[in-house]
Amino acid sequence: MVCSNGFTTSKKLVGATWQTFSGANNFAEFSNGSIIGSAGSFPDTVYSFSVSGVKGAKLGNYKFKLSPKYCNGTNNRLFVFAYGVGMAYIDYSNLGVLNFPATLDGVAMTESSWANKSVIDMIQTSNGNLYAVDNLGYGIFKSTDNGVNWITVYTQPSESYITITKKTNDELFILAGYAEVRKSSDGGVTWTNISGNLPPTSAFKVQLFVNSSNELFCLINNNGSVNASNSGIYKLTTVNSINDISTNNTMKIYPNPNNGTFTLVSTNVGEMLIITDLAGKQVYSTTLISVTQQIGVELNAGIYLVKVGNNKIQKLIIE
Repeated sequence: MVCSNGFTTSKKLVGATWQTFSGANNFAEFSNGSIIGSAGSFPDTVYSFSVSGVKGAKLGNYKFKLSPKYCNGTNNRLFVFAYGVGMAYIDYSNLGVLNFPATLDGVAMTESSWANKSVIDMIQTSNGNLYAVDNLGYGIFKSTDNGVNWITVYTQPSESYITITKKTNDELFILAGYAEVRKSSDGGVTWTNISGNLPPTSAFKVQLFVNSSNELFCLINNNGSVNASNSGIYKLTTVNSINDISTNNTMKIYPNPNNGTFTLVSTNVGEMLIITDLAGKQVYSTTLISVTQQIGVELNAGIYLVKVGNNKIQKLIIE
């Protein structure tokens, strides 16, 4: 099933061979392959590890525990973050020092002021820019100087942000408020809801990730438990925004834009014509009874999506 701007379901994972690697509570890996880890769940316990998992020397008086997530910057700079302790970075050239970003929105920041944030995820795009997610509702932070200074590029009052990921073309995707998957093609300034046919907002959406084939997935459970109706891995279809919708010569709509009355030409006589809004909600349906058929709908001005049988999706613009 392909949704106009959304996800199809896939609820099967293929197993792999795992190698024993123990001795740390959480790990982080520099871009050169060097590994550090917290030997326990408390601060001040960060050690170096060999690639085989052997614990080495304690790195420094970090007073900072590693979280399950981290991010690589440029020049072997590693960013670590955790709830209640904020965000920091470690340079491989000086492992004994834990550094804290200097400013946020032009305001000087300290270790304690970063601790008041809840940075929960971070990525780096191909141009070296960094994007950090603060799930206390402060928004999406961006850095263009390898994490020293940050600015807020997006925020929505009283809304949490859960995770961020990107595709190879640097399109950004966030999970917002446990309810929506949003996409940005302008560096995080504006975001479009592409949730499509994901389960209802009561489902707890855990994680977004992009695989090696540049496909976007959403991992979902049901408020921490398995529910057969919605728990699983959901894959974003290739039709993921209005700009991705292709023209299909076997179905024509004219005039377009229109005021809700238009002519549709399709060879799929006898099949259902379905109109949805951009969120994937069906707003109109009828059965085609002729190749050329006049359609009249009472819809608010905006952009809608039309599909008949196996035809590709078409834009319908109502003014």
